[in-house]
Amino acid sequence: MLSSIRSWKNKACETAVKDIPGIDIFKFIMAFAVILIHFPPVFDIGHEIYPEVIRWLIRLAVPFFFIVSGYFAYRIINSPDKLRVRGMKMLRIWAIWMLIYFPLQLYSGFPDAKSVVVYIINVLLYGEEAYAWPLWFLYAQAIFFLIESFLPNRQRLRAFVHIIYICALAASSLYLLHSDLFPKLFTYTPQCAFGGCGFILCGYYLKKYEANIKINRYIFAALLLCLSYVLRVLTMPLWELTGGLALIIIALAIKCKPRPTFLTMRHESAWIYYMHMYVLMLLSLVIFTNGASKGIIISCAFVISFALAWLLTKLQKRSRMFSYLVS
Repeated sequence: MLSSIRSWKNKACETAVKDIPGIDIFKFIMAFAVILIHFPPVFDIGHEIYPEVIRWLIRLAVPFFFIVSGYFAYRIINSPDKLRVRGMKMLRIWAIWMLIYFPLQLYSGFPDAKSVVVYIINVLLYGEEAYAWPLWFLYAQAIFFLIESFLPNRQRLRAFVHIIYICALAASSLYLLHSDLFPKLFTYTPQCAFGGCGFILCGYYLKKYEANIKINRYIFAALLLCLSYVLRVLTMPLWELTGGLALIIIALAIKCKPRPTFLTMRHESAWIYYMHMYVLMLLSLVIFTNGASKGIIISCAFVISFALAWLLTKLQKRSRMFSYLVS
């Protein structure tokens, strides 16, 4: 056991050197933002409990995660075999987490045969089930990598598919602001199954052309954040994309020495992201029924989610079984 712990620490040092600490820091912060996103629907209250600026900021979390995924996929984007391996890996992790969340689906129930059909459609088209909303992130990544792996190496065809990605991204962005204007099937499909493709693609292009950014990174990110907020206020599309790009540019600009702590933060952020819905459901059954304030519930969700992530990260050091769930 001691040798495995030393091996994990050595690997942590090597991985942290090769990776980008700023991104690990932002991943950790954005994982808590996702908890804020999912808190209102679990407790059947509106997102209006947050100030408008907070609602805007927390909605940049998942776009940021997608863009980071595309940024690090730069080296394999032109390798169909590696893309296929990455896509199948995402599907494997997604399938395992769907099984982990299935008890919550059973808790929601299958009142009739129609609900079973709806469940199957949700799984296949949207990549999620009851209270397993975070899992569409994995499903959308798998969709992107698998589509890219099977695309013929024809420039016009790839350009056409990439335009579809951006259109789906725009539809998803508009849906969050004008859900009443779109048919349900049209909006939910880009929101879930294909909603991440445009973000991942932009992450790839950011990596490809980041050397051409001559302006100060912090100033550039501030301009993108302002643009994102203005687009949201004007109910225009792509506000999530510009905001997500701003966050990763800030993360890339952060200069600090790589250390194993950042790898630990990366694992903890993943566990927080994937496990927080169970924490919220537990709180909805135990605390909310006792009339606790929203601030106390959110604080409890943060503390419990982090404690659980800390424990699971410790277990991950000792058993590869846990690594299969987050990497």
